[in-house]
Amino acid sequence: ADNKAPPTNNIAPTLSDRASMTELDAIRRHIESCWRIDPGKEGLENMSAEIKVFINPDGSARAEIVDMSRYFVDSAFRTFANSARNAVLACGNIPISPEHYNELKEIIMNFSPQGRIN
Repeated sequence: ADNKAPPTNNIAPTLSDRASMTELDAIRRHIESCWRIDPGKEGLENMSAEIKVFINPDGSARAEIVDMSRYFVDSAFRTFANSARNAVLACGNIPISPEHYNELKEIIMNFSPQGRIN
């Protein structure tokens, strides 16, 4: 490998610091604990759904399925995406701190049976 200078257009994480990354991981784990899915169900092994999560200051949340065009034509995806959205809606007390609220109040989460939420 040649020793070129690293590219200057590296994309930094959109979250401002490691503390908010740790908090994001805690939010993911919290929502994951509310997600009820059978990862071995036929057809789900390669499925994933992006959910836009809007967290309120009190730890409650709203959730929107990102790919609505697929939602209306693919019944397996619709079932899967609904389970992901319902996990967010059912999962109260999402751990969000006031100091990171503006960075973390809107998150797109990718739900998949193998990787769970990332």
